Amino acid sequence: MCDRGCGSTRTHVSHDSRTYRDRHGQSLAARNGHGPMCDRDHGSDNGSTRTYLSHNSQAFIDPAPAMGMAKLPHGESYTHQRRIGRNSEACEQNDEDSSPTGGNLSLQAIFKPEDSSTTKLIGSKTVHSIARSVGPEGGQLVLNNVGISLLVPEGAVPAGETKTITLVLDWDLTDNPSLTRHQSLVSPVLYVGPHGLQLQKHCVLSFKHCSFDPRMIQVYYSETQLLDGKNWSVLCDKDNNQGTTFFTQEECQIRITSFTLYTCVQTPSEGIVGKKWLQIAAFSYPLRPDIIHHQVRIYMLNKTPCALQWAIQKEAKFGGRLCCPEKVFLFVGDEQDLILDSRYVSEQWERTDTIQQERVKFLNIWHGQCPYVSMCFRRRSASSHELGFQFFVFQENLEFDGEKMVVHITEDPSAPPPFMGTCEKHKDEQIRVNISNNIPKLRNIIFGFNDVEHLPDFLPERNIPQCLRAKMKIFLDPPNAFDNNWKTLASRLGLDSMIPVMENWTSPTECLLQFIDHRKIPLAKIQEHLYCMERHDVCDVITTFLDTQTKEIDDGS
Repeated sequence: MCDRGCGSTRTHVSHDSRTYRDRHGQSLAARNGHGPMCDRDHGSDNGSTRTYLSHNSQAFIDPAPAMGMAKLPHGESYTHQRRIGRNSEACEQNDEDSSPTGGNLSLQAIFKPEDSSTTKLIGSKTVHSIARSVGPEGGQLVLNNVGISLLVPEGAVPAGETKTITLVLDWDLTDNPSLTRHQSLVSPVLYVGPHGLQLQKHCVLSFKHCSFDPRMIQVYYSETQLLDGKNWSVLCDKDNNQGTTFFTQEECQIRITSFTLYTCVQTPSEGIVGKKWLQIAAFSYPLRPDIIHHQVRIYMLNKTPCALQWAIQKEAKFGGRLCCPEKVFLFVGDEQDLILDSRYVSEQWERTDTIQQERVKFLNIWHGQCPYVSMCFRRRSASSHELGFQFFVFQENLEFDGEKMVVHITEDPSAPPPFMGTCEKHKDEQIRVNISNNIPKLRNIIFGFNDVEHLPDFLPERNIPQCLRAKMKIFLDPPNAFDNNWKTLASRLGLDSMIPVMENWTSPTECLLQFIDHRKIPLAKIQEHLYCMERHDVCDVITTFLDTQTKEIDDGS
């Protein structure tokens, strides 16, 4: 095994580009390739990191308690920045705040010792981290609820010295390695810092993976700083069996002497189809008696505690809750999309669309991007106090291996409205001010008239018919865990500054559609934006409408 400190030649991940086609014929650039750091043939050992793969449940150390939480993998391409070699601990801790926004913390924040792990925004990255001062007696760092720990043994830190060590779960999806179509991300991305620090004994980094066959796992590392572009390389794989990396069916333990970034990628041998475990989790806001439409989001996550905690944390910011126990699903890497087939809805509820099957693209799941689909329901009776529905999950052409999932949501009158937020500055509930939609100044701002006196007395011509508007409002008005609703569409149309104004409309989507009508933006352009937002549900509504219009024209002719 090549010691990173010995100055030997290293082969790094190549970044050859491939182009794939999505279901609408558009090209998606996917970065590809990897290069092994350690030559499988010569098997040299300079005392750095070696590998041992086994299905045995006994590890060479007593692992830290599985605390549960994870990084949400993503896995497409990333932007290369300057690559920085090893810097001293002092240099890294004195790094300037890389974010221009006042709410973000500098890199120093992850080196501040604390009693338990916390979630932070470092620059533009959301991370979950803990830092400890460790002396010659050793110590342990544990990330709460994510199943991740770092054991520093006694004697690793030289006598008379103290090192501030940090363990970071990186939730920035753009930091994931670039993968081929056959490779799959099966663990979170972890950073052990300060970057480049080397101790006198191996430390043990433990975390969960979701690979069906651990013998297919390769450990990747990136000799870069946390905030810099990543340069991933293979550290060790299934053909290196010299014993410093140990896998069970659920956990990976790596003995490390150099601190940097690590993750795991499943790479099947040629002709072998890989598999990994997923957890399918349903989230929604509490059901309220004054809500007619209710949205449920179904996530496809890696089966690691940190992936589920990522979704729980994201949803909690907007009032979303886990509706039911997550469903475990074995996902096969044969490039077949995942299908969610609706089978049952409570009698007093109905789907707002006629779509029976939702499709999730294979690569979005296989590369660990944690995709989700939205299902919107309409209350048919005011006396209904619960919503129940069932759907069947299977990969295309593998229906016999599918799983049934049941979601049951009960009414909670005490739950706050989903629009209620918290003021970050004062840590208190925000005060909402309702503004009339008919205020001339507001219409002046939205539609671009320079003088209120010249504001016309009529709204712009409605190029989008009412039947389509009503359906688009149903899908885009509800709050979304990532604001991937009317807000993102408004942003893509260059209306960021107007989002606070539109929020005060009874239907922000209606306000946005009026702007679209006024500017005569073609529906095809709106559909293109929605597709880039991965709002395929709304795209399908527009496609159905356009197909109907085309059929009516053909019938009339």
